[in-house]
Amino acid sequence: MSVIQLCYHTWDDRRCTVSLGPGVHRIGSGSANELVIDDLSVASHHCTLSIGQDGKVLLQDSQSSNGTFLDGEAIDQAQVTPGQTLSLGSFMIKITGSDSAPPVTLEPDRVSHPLPDGSYSCLRHHQDRALYECSACSGLSCQRCTPSSGEAPICPDCGQTCSLIDWSGLSMTHQEALTGMIPERVNQAWASWQRWRESRKASGESGEREAKD
Repeated sequence: MSVIQLCYHTWDDRRCTVSLGPGVHRIGSGSANELVIDDLSVASHHCTLSIGQDGKVLLQDSQSSNGTFLDGEAIDQAQVTPGQTLSLGSFMIKITGSDSAPPVTLEPDRVSHPLPDGSYSCLRHHQDRALYECSACSGLSCQRCTPSSGEAPICPDCGQTCSLIDWSGLSMTHQEALTGMIPERVNQAWASWQRWRESRKASGESGEREAKD
């Protein structure tokens, strides 16, 4: 019986969805973890998710060097609910309920590519601009591969409703275009992590000066 799902993108832009049920689930880059994430921001054993039989989920940081964040706030231990964003350093994981969008596996070529005008391509048709983003699985699709139900476009991967992507201001760089596609809560988590790193760095430099004095 799955309780939550962890949805994230790998370094090579593959979308992964992992279902977790009751038990203790260690997360990190090391092979001994129940969930192994190959990313430079993720420590060998970064954090632990403990799921009770009653469905309650407890997140605990494992004294990771880059920190564990929940909705942009650094935590040592916190209760987790579906809809929140878990950040391992700068690596983002969306937490959803078990009744949310079903797991979707992308083939290696099912990735979005930057286009010359600053927009990004459909996952299937790499020459076509992505016009829709799925609200459930974050898939990108063009007009050719997005069916509609009445007036609402439907995601070809998971069948959920899509929203129209606003590509106004296409003089932006590729990096700016990519940043514009990231949900605001993820941008906030990134900014929080950057501030946390700066504070850690400042504390370390202060300690070095005191030791010299």
